[in-house]
Amino acid sequence: MPSDVFIMGISFLFIFMGAGALQQFLITILKRTADWPLLGYTTTSILAMVYFSFMCWRIFIGITLRRLGFYLSILVGGMTYLCFTLTVLFSRDYILLLTAAAVWGWGACSMWIAASTQVFLAAKRTKYGLCTGILYGFALSGYTVGVFLLGEIQRYFGDQAVVSAAALFTSLGVAVLFFLPRRRSTFAALKLGRIWQMARSPSFLAAGFFLFTAAISYAILLGVYAGFIDKAIGTGSIGRITVFFYLARVVASFLGGPISDRLGRGVVLRAGFLLAAFGFIATVLVAGRFSQGAAFQGSHYITLILSSLFLGLQVGVIPVATTAFVGDALAQEQRHLGLGAIFFWRDLAMVITLLGGEALVVHFSFETTILLFAIIFIGCAIVAPRVKVSSPRG
Repeated sequence: MPSDVFIMGISFLFIFMGAGALQQFLITILKRTADWPLLGYTTTSILAMVYFSFMCWRIFIGITLRRLGFYLSILVGGMTYLCFTLTVLFSRDYILLLTAAAVWGWGACSMWIAASTQVFLAAKRTKYGLCTGILYGFALSGYTVGVFLLGEIQRYFGDQAVVSAAALFTSLGVAVLFFLPRRRSTFAALKLGRIWQMARSPSFLAAGFFLFTAAISYAILLGVYAGFIDKAIGTGSIGRITVFFYLARVVASFLGGPISDRLGRGVVLRAGFLLAAFGFIATVLVAGRFSQGAAFQGSHYITLILSSLFLGLQVGVIPVATTAFVGDALAQEQRHLGLGAIFFWRDLAMVITLLGGEALVVHFSFETTILLFAIIFIGCAIVAPRVKVSSPRG
């Protein structure tokens, strides 16, 4: 394994154990500790701003990547995770938090696209899927451990201790990035026409759509899914159920890369969407029983755990397969443009689902909303194997 992948992996482990895992608790913490008007929308808008900024910078990140290079793009990007966490720790000023969220969105975009591109530069072509999976696996291992630890810290020590621990973990991850090897930057200049050409090619549109739908699962987990668990079982169970989502993402990231190298991206994508559909259908069955007044039983608890596992497998495997797809289709100096062209749709899905999830549940009920997404995922599973890897012309 290249040293670049190992160092970035260890760093991402701690960063996502801290700031990354904090996302699962952020909206709940802000609702309890902030005194803002329209509290539900304003607290959700903080997290939505992260992904809105991330989405916008997907297109224009080449400007800062060319100026900063690999090393600083990753290091400074990692620092924004820490800055946001410290802002949450010390302030409840809405504008300041919104600004910190916007800066974090740039940093996340800079760090992820530069890191993914550096993986392609350091690894052999036949190992793109494996090395990408390892990088995602380290990051998602941090998510998993972080959600569990922060959940237990919240249970016994309160919200402020959660944010303090997240800041500590994130600072360790940033410190590791100082040891990252410096590599020569080979980023193509920003060409909106080239990005648009990539974005509207059939294969890239399909890959972007898969990321869009997969991100819906994650946004639902952070929002309405956690709200249902809170209503049906209690706040103390949110972390202990959702941790299985993050655990499954780790497994999917480590295994999804080499499996997609061997069996093809389409097969892996189909399996991920089918599992997510089954997870949503299982959740609908439990929610239906609960809405009819049935007492929450151990079998329901197990069903929600399995549902979290299935959703995690989907959300873990699809970014690995689609990132490797970009490595297959494009030359090294254009891969950051390709990543921006397809991952733009993931961030758009996060913004829409975070802001609109509660409204959908209010108007259509939790069960109907989740069942709708299950049907969409079944459709994606049918289409996925038909996607062919091809390089856009130009």
